[in-house]
Amino acid sequence: MSHALAQHQRFVADLKLDRRLDRRQIQSLDVLQRSGADLSALIRIEAETNPLLDFGDPAFDQSDRGVAGCGASNEQYRQYRLDSVPTPVSLFDDLAEQLSYRTCEPEITYACEAVIVSLSSDGYLRSPLNEVASTYRLVRRVAEEALRMIQSFEPAGVGARTLRECLLLQLTRQRREHSVAYKIVDQHLHRLAANQHDRIARALKKPLSAIRDAVDEIRRLYPRPCSGFGITVETLGAPEVNVSFDDTGQLQISSVTRGTPSFEVPPIYDQLLMDPAISEEDRMFIREKKQRITMLKADIARRESTVCAVARVIVARQRSFFASPDGRLVPLTRKDIAAKLGVNDSTVGRAVAGKTMRTPRGVYPMEHFFVAAVGMFDGSTVTSGEIDDRIRWIIAEEDPRRPHSDAIIARHLKQTGICITGRTVANRRDQLGIASSRSRRLRV
Repeated sequence: MSHALAQHQRFVADLKLDRRLDRRQIQSLDVLQRSGADLSALIRIEAETNPLLDFGDPAFDQSDRGVAGCGASNEQYRQYRLDSVPTPVSLFDDLAEQLSYRTCEPEITYACEAVIVSLSSDGYLRSPLNEVASTYRLVRRVAEEALRMIQSFEPAGVGARTLRECLLLQLTRQRREHSVAYKIVDQHLHRLAANQHDRIARALKKPLSAIRDAVDEIRRLYPRPCSGFGITVETLGAPEVNVSFDDTGQLQISSVTRGTPSFEVPPIYDQLLMDPAISEEDRMFIREKKQRITMLKADIARRESTVCAVARVIVARQRSFFASPDGRLVPLTRKDIAAKLGVNDSTVGRAVAGKTMRTPRGVYPMEHFFVAAVGMFDGSTVTSGEIDDRIRWIIAEEDPRRPHSDAIIARHLKQTGICITGRTVANRRDQLGIASSRSRRLRV
């Protein structure tokens, strides 16, 4: 199941909770929550069923088109524009296509298909292989062979079960199995996460400069190599919001519409509506199709306005992040923005879903700027990113012979005013790729 399809299914499920929404509101919300690629796909679908939709592309000579819907030139034009609209390709479709090029036994093909549908949207196999084998009635040996085949597909790292395996697959693809970088990922990933370069150097008996070079090599790998599927190159190259400094040093926000095709209704159809020679049935058809285009254009304009409004609040609240290379994000939630704009927080969620923002510090998903806040004993708040930094620091300073448990780390955080549980520490530690205290003790 593609990411776009899964997202659409969640959207439909949300709508079922509120039956007061009419079809007009449903389409408006659907347009708002679409990414640039999904919106282009929606326009493509409309163009295939609506002969009134005219892209008005100056790159195509329209002098030979004649009346829309009549003659081969119009069909040539329409096909040209349809081919120009970017269509996202899902990870699962891409892997299925790669599988079709392989010659293997039917049971292996079936097992590979089972592994593909079991992958998460980021390309990782989150479910245990035994569970996949049991669900699809696979022999363990066949399941393992299928997984190895999927892991040989592009992009390198797909089918990995852990971050360690994902990075090792990429290094293996580069024939770097005997490199220092490979050894660090294989044996000392927990120390790398804790930034313990000196300890890694002593363990591998390598100079610190060699460790730093290897770390730079590891940083060029992709922890989520499949995250780009479902987003076209055009969309990645043209984020929907641009944040930049003007000549006075003030942050300016502008909408980036490149990548989403513009369209209109040719004037010829207004003339046809006034023509007494056409039948009432044709007149109703033209009116219906024209109304669909008018509503779609209004929804796209409303989407752009809402996305920009959300972006303005984000920039205002996260100004320190944009103004300085070392600036940190401050706590910000969807509910905060919803209260500021006077809308529902679900509207904010749809406005940022799948959308990116170009900033002076690079391109970021708009969801990146939402940061959860944790209350401290003195009434102030601290961000989850700051908590992660403190967890790293506590683990980096621990005695490797007696590493801290999650409960002890929570106790240390409590002494600095941060009140979280050991279970929360474990969740944050797992997301940082840091091993448990037991594993850290065994690896010393």
